[in-house]
Amino acid sequence: MSVSVILPSGLRAARLARFGYRRHSLILRIWRRESMNLPAYTDISATLEQADAVHSPAEVHGICCALLARDIATPGERLFEFVFGEETSLEDPALRPVLDLFEKTKKQMQDPLLGLTLLLPDDAEPLAARIEAASKWASGFLYGWLQAGLSETGNASPEVDEFLADCKSLAITRYQVDDAEEDGETIYLELTEYLRMGALLVQEETQPIKAAPRIH
Repeated sequence: MSVSVILPSGLRAARLARFGYRRHSLILRIWRRESMNLPAYTDISATLEQADAVHSPAEVHGICCALLARDIATPGERLFEFVFGEETSLEDPALRPVLDLFEKTKKQMQDPLLGLTLLLPDDAEPLAARIEAASKWASGFLYGWLQAGLSETGNASPEVDEFLADCKSLAITRYQVDDAEEDGETIYLELTEYLRMGALLVQEETQPIKAAPRIH
């Protein structure tokens, strides 16, 4: 078997359940308000390339999630400072897709139905490219966390510290993936769900969101 990706052991489903999290139902995965849809991965990639930014789209989204998980009131200027430099303006029309990404990520992270999605390549892309992007997302999340003035450990619960440690491990690991291996897709789905729920757990620790109203 050529897939060498192992899902981190930190936040298994049982632990996430302690914080009231559950995997989205099929209906919730299909239903998504248009105002919350993230820009296309390719659009963000083109914007970053034109601006000569060093971060990948997945990394930028990881940074977004970390900054907002720490403080949902973080201004877009903070992200632009990290990605494009201090002299960059939010009013630059060429960079509008990245500002749109930031604003819609903020909406998703405030969603009581836990509607956060990760900015990753389309499922039609090779598995190796998608797993590499997930690794970059983890790197971006850790980078954003550290740039917010926080350390990797000692800021919150052991579960959050372990998630940050897993992000570091994922960021520096290189993977060998066989695109024809069915288990690889399962591992990828588990990995991205782990990262998604981990980001929400970090937010829950720092600034809990209100539960969704019950539908009778």
